[in-house]
Amino acid sequence: MYTSLSTRFDKLDEKLDVLGQAVARYEERLAAGNSKFERLEFRLDHLEGRLNTMENLLSQMGGKNVVWERAAWVLFSAAVAVAVSFWQYA
Repeated sequence: MYTSLSTRFDKLDEKLDVLGQAVARYEERLAAGNSKFERLEFRLDHLEGRLNTMENLLSQMGGKNVVWERAAWVLFSAAVAVAVSFWQYA
């Protein structure tokens, strides 16, 4: 009786050891995955900061560029009008 109970306990102990090893491997993989996730999250935060900086710079430059672009178009259209009027009367 005691030998069969002892054998059962030994088998159960072996199974618990295997289960403990599997849990340890799972915890290692989980820790590795968490570190990868944290690294990627850090990189995304950095890229998001750079993107926000670029958006702010472009929005600040946008108003100035629109004025210069409109002025250039006005000058261009005035030059075309003068050229056409000279060619008509020449």
